[in-house]
Amino acid sequence: MDDSGLAGPQFWLSVELIGPRGAQLDAAESLLAEGIEAALPRGGQPLAGEPVGRVRGLDAALRWIDANAFGDAGTEGAAFKAPGGALLSAHDVVMTAFVVTAASPNGGTLTPGQRWPRSERMALPEGVDWRPAELTLSRTPLFAAPSPTLPPAAERYLVVEARERQPAALTPEEVAAADSSEQAVWIRGERVEACDASGVDCLHWVQVIVRNGDRFQVGWLPAHLAIPKSAWTLDAARGRRYAVVPAHRESGRASFVLIERRGDALGGRRLGFEVPHAGADWPEASLALLADTLTVHVGGRLVHREDLGEGPPSAVLRQP
Repeated sequence: MDDSGLAGPQFWLSVELIGPRGAQLDAAESLLAEGIEAALPRGGQPLAGEPVGRVRGLDAALRWIDANAFGDAGTEGAAFKAPGGALLSAHDVVMTAFVVTAASPNGGTLTPGQRWPRSERMALPEGVDWRPAELTLSRTPLFAAPSPTLPPAAERYLVVEARERQPAALTPEEVAAADSSEQAVWIRGERVEACDASGVDCLHWVQVIVRNGDRFQVGWLPAHLAIPKSAWTLDAARGRRYAVVPAHRESGRASFVLIERRGDALGGRRLGFEVPHAGADWPEASLALLADTLTVHVGGRLVHREDLGEGPPSAVLRQP
């Protein structure tokens, strides 16, 4: 798919909000910015949520999402920006999704809608730091802010269900079919660490953007629940992928998670490691796949060795 054609068409912007109707209208109006035309569709399907305006080119729509995705929610003592935080602090509304709808040439909405490329195939505008990623669970809670430990699911901000498949090996026919996707996931920016007051109990988090159709939802996730696609080590012969990511750090110990995905199946095997570690930094973790052997090193120490050849496919040979 040639993504260059996405630069010319126009797109309608709207936002889905929770809160009093009048506050929603004011919040949507506040999202108007330079380059956004204050207009409404004339024909086609109604926009989802509250209309904001129209832009030319997908780059402008993505910059709009990026600029408004996270902001200061005005919560006293908050160390991290919240999803749609500026709308919450200024208008007391909760943002649940940004919506980008393809505009028709006659000023309405396009039917059928936009055919979206997969996350790794979509060119991003300069200054938008989104990295293609995958959710590691089939049903994932998004949180409004990081915390030193994993919050209960009941404290979630939103819930997203993983729908994108990432086959380990593709036929030419599958490649053509995979050019577009109903879902795409990105990690925005770099990982951050949320720690308790002592600075001892810490958990790694990432900002994520999840597109389902035309709807873009944003929130915080523990880093081991969203993996950059570039972080996977591929075992093409067996149709598997592996990644190792930092998870939790507490006094004298650091933990990591090894994740295995088979084919395009969601979920997969997860294996945790704890290693002795002092200090406020994180030890370096690396994964290597050589012939039939998978090894994981943390801080220069071998913490896991696994034979992928004969016998059970996931037999753990060593886990100190």
